[in-house]
Amino acid sequence: MSRNVRGAVTTQAFVRRVAAQLGLFDRLQPGVPSGKANRRELILVTAGLVVSVAILLNRQLLDWYGVPDPGDPLFSMWRMGWVAHQVVADPRHLFDTNTFYPERRTLTYSDSMLLPALTAAPLLWIGVPVAVAYTALLLSSFVLSGVATYLLARALSLSPGAAWMSALLFAFCQYRFEHYSHLELQMTHWMPLTLLAAVRLLSTGATRYFAYLVLAATAQWYSSMYYGVFLTIYAGVFVPVLALVWRPGWRRFAAATAALFCGLALALPLARVYKSTEGDRGIRDTHAVAYFSARLLDYLQPHHRSVYGEWQVVKTVGERHLFPHFTPLVLAAAGAWPPIGATRLALVASGLIAFDGSLGFNGSWYRLAYENLQPLRSMRVPARFAVLVNLTLALLGGFGAARLLAFASTPPHRRILLALLTVVFLLECLPTLKLTTMWRRPPFLYSSLGPRSGAILFEYPINIMDTENFAYQYFSTWHWTKTVNGYSGFFPKSYQELEASTEGFPTGNTVTYLQGRGVTHVAVHCAFWTEEACALAHERIESDPRFRLVTSTWWEGKPARLYELSR
Repeated sequence: MSRNVRGAVTTQAFVRRVAAQLGLFDRLQPGVPSGKANRRELILVTAGLVVSVAILLNRQLLDWYGVPDPGDPLFSMWRMGWVAHQVVADPRHLFDTNTFYPERRTLTYSDSMLLPALTAAPLLWIGVPVAVAYTALLLSSFVLSGVATYLLARALSLSPGAAWMSALLFAFCQYRFEHYSHLELQMTHWMPLTLLAAVRLLSTGATRYFAYLVLAATAQWYSSMYYGVFLTIYAGVFVPVLALVWRPGWRRFAAATAALFCGLALALPLARVYKSTEGDRGIRDTHAVAYFSARLLDYLQPHHRSVYGEWQVVKTVGERHLFPHFTPLVLAAAGAWPPIGATRLALVASGLIAFDGSLGFNGSWYRLAYENLQPLRSMRVPARFAVLVNLTLALLGGFGAARLLAFASTPPHRRILLALLTVVFLLECLPTLKLTTMWRRPPFLYSSLGPRSGAILFEYPINIMDTENFAYQYFSTWHWTKTVNGYSGFFPKSYQELEASTEGFPTGNTVTYLQGRGVTHVAVHCAFWTEEACALAHERIESDPRFRLVTSTWWEGKPARLYELSR
């Protein structure tokens, strides 16, 4: 045999060996179903996740009015309350909220999170306080995300024990604790359910899985638009790679692709509403997008709620503390070690796309996508792509756990090892959670207001980034009066003008300006102001004949008064 022939044979053998290690010779076996969880498994997994929530989030369970900060949680409560209120009162104007009067479609100034709000709506309709409904939705998201991941892991042929580790790793990944204030970013259960439906559709070709895939992908869009975009990109890599290796037939691959496009199409009505206000909102400034684009070292920086929160690996900014902790990394590395097989190859490929996406403008493809995909131009934080990096780590971690459990010689030994892995992870992800208890009722001064009063309310003091804006919106869940105040991801020019034109209220032309804006009532909260300044403001207001005192009360130990303003 010539040297050239021997070299060609050696090269071919090497290529075939590498391909086998990557699972490129794996084929979907007809008639052999993937794993499936039974009812007993689901009951045990759900119970285990509930217990884990009780251990890790015990402070939250003890205080259903507690929030990690009086900011975004209150904003989420307002969004939940508004959707539940307006879908009954006047669904045609669902996006025309009571804030930023007279602007329209102001719900589009941030993620509308319609599906989570509609899920919680029955609780609000029967009188459950909005803070309690919010906490119920928040806590349930951990359990639902874990159960959904367990179902996906079992469909990927992992054993119950290994699938449990995948469920645990994703349900309590550190990304979720970093975003503990962002309710819409906890709605992650649609991600594994979308991938689950895609796997089932490719493996069986059953029509019902086409429908499940469409519904799950659509549900993610209506739960969080960030995640809708990111999941579509992730699944757009996962499905083709899996189909390329499995070779289930072009019909099944076409069906899975069509289902993803159908999910995207069903999100178009929501996208059109957002598109209608793009002129008012504008697009995200490239400097802000660059600021929230992750860097490699950010994946070594723990969040302050982490047990490793004292570490300062690198000075970084909020939303870029992305260290996933050691247990997921070690288990995922074990799961990704060759031979990895077809399924893990698809996970690694889509996980790399997600990782690169989290780098935003620091990565290879995000800038081009930002310039050509309209939804991305409304998104400020590419680093949130890390949620899908964590899902990838969780699933690969399940495969890694399976390899470790295989070293145990007997079932009792495997159970002991699984219990040890569970305890180690729970100890590692135990958060440092500090909560502030929110008000159970608003100040009494709102008692004469309401959507039928015809009032246009101005509340003072105001500042775009200070906590009073969140408090005012939280209080509005009791009265839903139209107000020129507001808080959202975007601020209209009219609000920026309001803040500038009412500086020093009630002196100068500030009152005349408010009359020109159509304001009929003014609420003054001394609890958000210095005592001297507030007393002087009340003195000036009550000496002004354009004001009439409607309600005077005390709130947080300080005066709170409502005035009617003549037009």
